[in-house]
Amino acid sequence: MNATHERRRDQPASRARSARARTVRTVSQAVFAGAMMVGGVIWAGTRVGTVYAKPGELLSLPATVVRPTLSPEQILVGDATPDLTSPVTQRIAFVLRKFAKDERVADRAATALVREASKRNIDPVLLVGLMITENSRIDPLAKSNVGAAGLMQVMPFHAGEWGCGSANLVNVESNICHGVAILADYVRRSPKDLHKALLRYNGCVRGTNTPNCHTYSSKVYKHANNASRLMVAMGGDGKSYRAPANARRVSKAKAPVRRTARSSTARKATTSKPTARRTASKRVRPARSTRSRAVAKPAPIKVPRQVVLGEIKVVR
Repeated sequence: MNATHERRRDQPASRARSARARTVRTVSQAVFAGAMMVGGVIWAGTRVGTVYAKPGELLSLPATVVRPTLSPEQILVGDATPDLTSPVTQRIAFVLRKFAKDERVADRAATALVREASKRNIDPVLLVGLMITENSRIDPLAKSNVGAAGLMQVMPFHAGEWGCGSANLVNVESNICHGVAILADYVRRSPKDLHKALLRYNGCVRGTNTPNCHTYSSKVYKHANNASRLMVAMGGDGKSYRAPANARRVSKAKAPVRRTARSSTARKATTSKPTARRTASKRVRPARSTRSRAVAKPAPIKVPRQVVLGEIKVVR
C-alpha cells in the first residue's frame, strides 16, 4: 500500500519535468530561428552593393538538365551568343524580329550583319534589305528550288570559298559571311553600278532564275528603305536608296499576255458571231409568188369629169 501511494505521488513530478523539457526545447528552437533570421538580414544588408556579371549562372542547373537534346538541324544552325551592345545592332535586331519566328536567330543575324558589313565596307541597312528579300521569314533552314540555302540564300558551290572558316551554309554566322563576301565581290566588279551588283547576286545578268528578275534591286531597295525608316524612328541615322530608271520602268511594265490554244479558239468564236449575224442579215428574202400578183386587183384609174356644153367639151 505504501508503494502504491509513493508511485501516485511521483507521477505529478514526472509530468512536470516532461512539460518543462518541452518548453525549453520550444524556446530554444524559436531563439535559433530568430538568430538565423537576423543573421540573414545582416548578411543581405552587407551584400547590397554587389553586382554579378552573370546573375543567370547563379541559378543554372547542370547542362544535362537544362539543355534538351538538339536535332541535327539545330546543331547545324549553331548556338552562338549575340552581341547587342552596339546601338546599330540593336536597331537591326529590332527590324529583323518583326520577320523572324525565333528572336535569338534575329539577334544573331543582326550581330553577324554588322560585323561582316564593317569588314566588307557595305551599308548594313542594305544587307538587311537583301536578307529580307531573299528570306522574308529569317529561317536558317530555308532552301530554294534551285538549291540556295540559309538566310542569304547562298548557292552550294560557294560553300567554303570565301574564307569564312566553315562550309556550313545553314549556320547563321557562316551563311551571312558567305553572302556578304559574295555581294562585296560583285560590288567590286561593278563599283559604280549597285543595281548590276545586286542582279549578279540574284543570278539575273546572264540567267533568269526568277520571273521578272530585273526588278530585284527595286525589291531590295524597298525593304532597305523600310528598315531605314524604322531605325530612324528609334533614333538612328537613315539612308535612302533609289532604283535606276530602267529598273523602275521594267517593274511598272505590264506583263505580256500569253496566247494559248484555248484563248485563240475563244477569240475565233467571239469574232465569228458578228460575221454570222451579218451574213444572216444579208440573206436574200424569198420572192413573192406570181399567183398572188395575178390575183391582185389593178389600181383604179382616175377619170376626169367631162361636162358637155353643146359641142364643146370642158375637162376639169
